[in-house]
Amino acid sequence: MKLIGLLDPFSLLAGVVSLSMLVMYGGAWLTLKAGGVVQTCARAIGSLAGLVAVGAYVLAGVWMAVGVEGFRIVGDYVTDGPSNPLHFEVVRTSTWLGAYLNRPCTYSGDRWTVADLRRSAGRARSFDAAVLQYGNP
Repeated sequence: MKLIGLLDPFSLLAGVVSLSMLVMYGGAWLTLKAGGVVQTCARAIGSLAGLVAVGAYVLAGVWMAVGVEGFRIVGDYVTDGPSNPLHFEVVRTSTWLGAYLNRPCTYSGDRWTVADLRRSAGRARSFDAAVLQYGNP
């Protein structure tokens, strides 16, 4: 019964992001290792999975910014002693984007992730050009 409570829509979206990234990686690996029809199908499926990963990743980011509550540590906490979660208080607030506001350089990680996923999906489509240029691996 408690497991069903974990399957909220945001968790399912995070699962879609993870699964599509794994399928994209598998398609890229199979594109390099196979030939013929299998290579063509792997390239198409990997490219589509990359586009799904980009869309789901961006949607999850927007959803986190708008509708998912975050956690924040309130008060003092021990920095020079053993870690004990009972020594500080955690409250639920909307601070998922607090790191971006405090340290804008952390936003570059998300930008690089989206750019990398888009580039990987594009490379899966143009694999034939790479084979013609560099030879079959």
